[in-house]
Amino acid sequence: MLETLQKVSPPDNGTMGDTGSQSAGNTVSWLGGFIDGEGSIGFDKTSKKDFHYPHVIITSTHKPTIERVVEILSAIGVQCWVTKHTVKNPKHKQDWNVIIRGLKRVKPLLDIIIPHLFTKREQAQAILDFTNYRLSLPSHTPYGGKEKSIIARLHQLNHRGPSETTRAPQTN
Repeated sequence: MLETLQKVSPPDNGTMGDTGSQSAGNTVSWLGGFIDGEGSIGFDKTSKKDFHYPHVIITSTHKPTIERVVEILSAIGVQCWVTKHTVKNPKHKQDWNVIIRGLKRVKPLLDIIIPHLFTKREQAQAILDFTNYRLSLPSHTPYGGKEKSIIARLHQLNHRGPSETTRAPQTN
């Protein structure tokens, strides 16, 4: 299936260092890097029940990039949808979200993309562990200790506290 990614790769403009179009592996690597920088990997929790839906959300203000992400996801067989935010402040740019939500949608993406993640690899692995375990159980099985442990771990990974970036004091 990755062979089909070659057709969605942009032509090399000399910045990638190779002489032809990007390979399928490079396209998936690009997507992994983009998810690392502009993505969110986590859970949506329903308010009626203690039920968590795994998600990967990719956000950008650059519509051609969102279109490329959708093309890549389609080529690797991952179902997604795109939402457009309503911009209320004219100073803000329009942005779009690519949303992959649910056990059976998130799993194939994470199976392919985890080796290409750096920043969000632990979150992706936790979601994949949760997804694989839940898919091995009968539908509607109540959460046990394993699921609750993974949910707590992901919560900890996604809420590490203040940014590690330090800012230099401003001088006038």
